[in-house]
Amino acid sequence: MPSLVTGSGWRCLCLLLCLLLSACGGGGGGASTPAPNPAPEPQPDPDPQPEPPPTVSIAGTLVTAPGQTLDGDTNDPLNPLIDNDDPGSPQLLSNPITLGGYVNEAGAGTEGRSRGSGDPEDYFQVDLLAGQRINLIVAEFEESDADLYLYDESGELVDFSVATGELEEIGISESGRYTV
Repeated sequence: MPSLVTGSGWRCLCLLLCLLLSACGGGGGGASTPAPNPAPEPQPDPDPQPEPPPTVSIAGTLVTAPGQTLDGDTNDPLNPLIDNDDPGSPQLLSNPITLGGYVNEAGAGTEGRSRGSGDPEDYFQVDLLAGQRINLIVAEFEESDADLYLYDESGELVDFSVATGELEEIGISESGRYTV
């Protein structure tokens, strides 16, 4: 019977068989171990519950930064009361200062200390330098009007701003003690 593969063809066939056998794991018998099943992937929770927000507790005393103060007779009954409605006993201020204040007419504004009787005027005493400016920013200027007056130490009106917009402003021409 004639050979189907002769000479160099035989070597190619052997090489091909070796490659095939190594590619299929050696072609051994039935004693091979089956490949392990991969671990199942975790499935997302069908009804995830959000984690509650962290709880934070704060205790202590809140103190404003230097250069900031509060009108002595705001509408808030929990704030200390410093009467500043009389030009003869104005609330003393340092300089420079940012002042948070409150004025209202009787029966107007939110419930509080001054809603019934009103707080239409507040007076403040402050030492000012020539060239400084006093700015009054009116929070609800569309519904109300607040004006700014400057008196010298003898009580004479020195300057005023009676605009109807958001900003009332006065420039200081001479250094001195003033009532605003």
